[in-house]
Amino acid sequence: MSRRAQRWVLGLAFFVLVPVPFLMISSGFAPPVRVLFLASVLGAIAVVDGAHGPMLIILGVVFAELALLSGLTYLASGIVLRAFERPAGGKFVSPLIALTVASLLCLSFFEIYQTPHSSSGPYSNLTGLFD
Repeated sequence: MSRRAQRWVLGLAFFVLVPVPFLMISSGFAPPVRVLFLASVLGAIAVVDGAHGPMLIILGVVFAELALLSGLTYLASGIVLRAFERPAGGKFVSPLIALTVASLLCLSFFEIYQTPHSSSGPYSNLTGLFD
């Protein structure tokens, strides 16, 4: 697997699985994919009702936060990939990436995400993240 593909796999895993702080209506800890989901819902509401007044400001803040979180997860994936390459000269990078993604996936089935204003409760796992 090329270094670019390894970085994208790690970046996508971080984007979908790693809880990061977000500051929309109230703060919480959820993966950036939840912010993408909420931004798409707000975007659909803005298209139907019209983006004027405070809706335009809220939509701008949400999309700015989404862009920031996307960039930070991509940057973090590069840092982690570089850390994986150093010890053994790059021999075990792919197995380490697979182990990292599998570990993050296993952890995401516990209630590690703090999601205020969710219908399933204040804490959720990956399966209840989009309630």
